[in-house]
Amino acid sequence: MRGVVGPPRPMHSRFSYDVRILLLALLAGLPGSFVAIVLLSTGDFTPKVQWTLGAMILCVWWGVAFAVRRRAIVPLQTLANLLAALRENDFSIRARGARPDDSLGEVAA
Repeated sequence: MRGVVGPPRPMHSRFSYDVRILLLALLAGLPGSFVAIVLLSTGDFTPKVQWTLGAMILCVWWGVAFAVRRRAIVPLQTLANLLAALRENDFSIRARGARPDDSLGEVAA
C-alpha cells in the first residue's frame, strides 16, 4: 500500500543514538557560543579580531561536541563487540581500558 502515511514517529527514533548524542552536545554548547559571538560582535573589536575569534569559538564548540560524541559511542561499540563475541562463544576477546571505578568499566570487566 503505497501512499499510506502512518502516524509520525517519535523524535527519539528518527535519529540514531550517535546523532542524538551529537545534537545534545551541540545544543549544550549553543547558549554559551551564542552569547560569546554576540558579545564579540557588539564589542569594540576590529573586524579581523571578530572573525578570528568567532571562527575559533565555533571550531572549539563543534570540536568539543564531536569529542563528546566519540567518548560516548566508542565504549558502547566495544561492549557491542564483546557481546557479539560472547554470542559466538569466543571468550578470548577482552575490553581494553576497562576501569573498575565507573559503570562502563564494570560492565566490560
